[in-house]
Amino acid sequence: MELNHSIQVMKDQGFSAKRALFNLKVKYGSVSSEMMAAVKTVYQLSDDDVRYLLGWFPQLKDKAVGKHTLILCRSCHKGNDAFINELSDLIKTPIGGISEDGLFSLEVTGCMGLCALGPNAILDQQIYNAIKTNTVFKNKIKTILEERG
Repeated sequence: MELNHSIQVMKDQGFSAKRALFNLKVKYGSVSSEMMAAVKTVYQLSDDDVRYLLGWFPQLKDKAVGKHTLILCRSCHKGNDAFINELSDLIKTPIGGISEDGLFSLEVTGCMGLCALGPNAILDQQIYNAIKTNTVFKNKIKTILEERG
């Protein structure tokens, strides 16, 4: 019941179903089938609407995640897949997957709604802007990589 209430509050505040799912993903790391059903109920979505949302945010699917979750905005990196691939290589994690040691999971999403501040990423539920030059973001990645030893 608390989940439905939280989603209803987001709806009442004018959040779209897509934004509500994104907020749940950031807060919990993944969106379970229970959460998806609650969003479907509160927003009165059809099965086609749900399939559309899952297509927009493939990382919403209920699945295991690494110790640290990195979500990159594909819209911010449009035409610059090389940067996404460089990050994937750096953290030794395939896009849409988990590193062999379970340290990272890496997802690519659609627009986060922060285009003017991009390119954007979410690392462990914290939003980072201008990640190509953001030293706080780079230092956080470096610190996490040091966990590998």
